[in-house]
Amino acid sequence: MAVLQMQRITICALKRDRKQLLEYLQRLGVIEITNEISEDEVFHKMDVNVAVSLLEKGKRNAEEAIRILNELVPVKKSMLDGLNGRNVVSKKEYDEFAEKSEKVSRIVSRIVQIEKQLAESKAELIRMSTQSEMLLPWVNLDVPLNFKGTKKTIAYIGSIPGEWSLDAIYAEISEIEKVTIDIIYSSKTNTNVFILCEKTESERAIEKLREMGFTYQTLQTTKAPKEMEADLKLEEKEVKLDIEALLEELTELSSHRSEIEFFQDYATMRLHKYEVLGQLPQSKSIFVITGYLPKEDCESIETGILEKFEAFVEFES
Repeated sequence: MAVLQMQRITICALKRDRKQLLEYLQRLGVIEITNEISEDEVFHKMDVNVAVSLLEKGKRNAEEAIRILNELVPVKKSMLDGLNGRNVVSKKEYDEFAEKSEKVSRIVSRIVQIEKQLAESKAELIRMSTQSEMLLPWVNLDVPLNFKGTKKTIAYIGSIPGEWSLDAIYAEISEIEKVTIDIIYSSKTNTNVFILCEKTESERAIEKLREMGFTYQTLQTTKAPKEMEADLKLEEKEVKLDIEALLEELTELSSHRSEIEFFQDYATMRLHKYEVLGQLPQSKSIFVITGYLPKEDCESIETGILEKFEAFVEFES
């Protein structure tokens, strides 16, 4: 295998041509820029940290937007589509895209935001479903679950382990007078009860209930469970409509898929350019690029640079 001969190149050009020259070299893709010149009193390097950070964020967001569209609004492709590669873009198309990149960036941000909103809405549906399941055993209770009683009475709302009949519960607390007991729900594992007694009997009542294994229910509501259940169903319907609207908006935004893919490449190229800019030694009026390229490309590169820019080009073996 033949060894490719490399040559060191130094380019000195006017600072006003910096952007165009870097983009020209970037499109050619034959020079590996090294920039071995250190800073001194004349030459310094740009601080590009803010620009690089913004471009990295834009690139990540574009990647996320494409992933989101591929997952939620996929495009049907044939098995051969993967062999086609990316479309070749002209310099004119690249330059024209710069004018609408801000608009595409906003579309990208909106797509990422929609996914977050969808995740929040789905989490809300799970929360409502869980709350609805917790309310189900209490749906026949006519008072709110946080009901504590009246001026003269105290209420106990909770569960007793095991399956109990009304007579069995009354028998257990028979020594307590003026007490009302309602079984709200019963299964083999536990019995949900609503117990109301006079405040004068509260200490004896709670003592007896604790002997039976009574525990207060943890779900607190300001409305009766049946009302809460109706509210939850209404909220669930609204959240599902929100999800439908978000998916519809995402489908509309998917028409910009090709622009977003272009934006990803555009951000990647600009990111690379700014990373190189941060390495370039430059004075008030000129800048210097050093690097390596194949020896066979030296003549065409030098000719191309000198035809387009006011520059000095030097090669070293």
